[in-house]
Amino acid sequence: ACFCVLDNLTYFSRYILKRVPTAETALNATRFMAIGFFTAWVIDVIALVHLLIKSRVTGESITSTITSTPAQKLLLSLSRNTCDFISGADRCGNVLPFALLPRNAGLLAVMSGLISTYENWGVISKAAEAKKAKAEAKTH
Repeated sequence: ACFCVLDNLTYFSRYILKRVPTAETALNATRFMAIGFFTAWVIDVIALVHLLIKSRVTGESITSTITSTPAQKLLLSLSRNTCDFISGADRCGNVLPFALLPRNAGLLAVMSGLISTYENWGVISKAAEAKKAKAEAKTH
């Protein structure tokens, strides 16, 4: 199955994408990627503000709200999407009022990657534990 997919992708890129200007396509893809990261950032901000307003209505302190698990997940997602948006917008051209140095763009990419790894590590470890528990249940 993998060979068929790769074979079709090779054909597609060789004969169909040959007529598409590569630089323009890459710039458009980067623009859409930056728009997607900005949209995700806005959604994270809205969710975080909603969480803070909800805690204010219920009488919780802001400290206990920020240290809660949902708020921590939102803050991590907000940080990751901020890194991704800044690096993506920098590659688009004149979107940001400043230009990133390659070192700073690399640092943002590493930060985003570390946050993504941390976020996915819990999901992967829970799935592995569930699979292990299921296998142990079958043996007993």
